[in-house]
Amino acid sequence: MISPPTGLTEWQIFWQDGQTYSKLCASKVKYFTNEIRYNIAGMAIEKLVMGFLMRRNQLPEGHTLRDLMDALEKETTLPQHLGHGIRLMDNFQQICAFDTYTRTVPNDHEMANMVEQVSALNSHLTLELE
Repeated sequence: MISPPTGLTEWQIFWQDGQTYSKLCASKVKYFTNEIRYNIAGMAIEKLVMGFLMRRNQLPEGHTLRDLMDALEKETTLPQHLGHGIRLMDNFQQICAFDTYTRTVPNDHEMANMVEQVSALNSHLTLELE
């Protein structure tokens, strides 16, 4: 985590981290493979959603992208394609399936779609916080 300016509340720290990760996942730096960018996109979503929920004194029941979207949709109305698209990202990495763990690296088209989803989520939640 980047050292935050003093005086920020916990939700603001999460929110700022989410903003940073959101920009970073869109980076085309040659060292950032789609696997790295996928993980950064996931961190962006987690930080943005957690910051938003913490601002409203709410927490998700779990930590998967599905759990985060379920909790978020209890607090705000998301465009249907956005919640659905972010939930689909869970299909690339089954982190909670201990005996059947799978990980798939997104191709360039899939990664571009994920970056669009992160950007759209960031924009939507920013408007909701204003």
